[in-house]
Amino acid sequence: MVASVTPSTNPAATVINNAISLIAAGNSVIFAPHPAAKKVSQRAITLLNQAIVAAGGPENLLVTVANPDIETAQRLFKFPGIGLLVVTGGEAVVEAARKHTNKRLIAAGAGNPPVVVDETADLARAAQSIVKGASFDNNIILCRRKGTDCCG
Repeated sequence: MVASVTPSTNPAATVINNAISLIAAGNSVIFAPHPAAKKVSQRAITLLNQAIVAAGGPENLLVTVANPDIETAQRLFKFPGIGLLVVTGGEAVVEAARKHTNKRLIAAGAGNPPVVVDETADLARAAQSIVKGASFDNNIILCRRKGTDCCG
């Protein structure tokens, strides 16, 4: 079983991505969404569970805490039945995950990844892809590219 803490900045996308990745690896998932994203996260989990059942999978493979907060997340970090933590969010929640357990941890804190375009790139395609990728969610989420490095 995996505990997944998800952020307020891109809650549905992170829930969907983590659910697909973690289920594909053979896990069930307990989500602890950011309190400000509770409703949209719970809705995404409901829709994902419906799709899983419609495809012949088990019910409630994905669950969420009813009232998420940092204390609930910390209890999940220590829960013996959880073998892996997947934490996406600000530095406080990432640090809490590191401090409160010795479990395996995949964590992503605040930050924006760069794009690297090297001398082998198709520049027109690279430029189009960068703009298209940055336009998702109006470029407000933290994982969108905010800078481009060109080499060559």
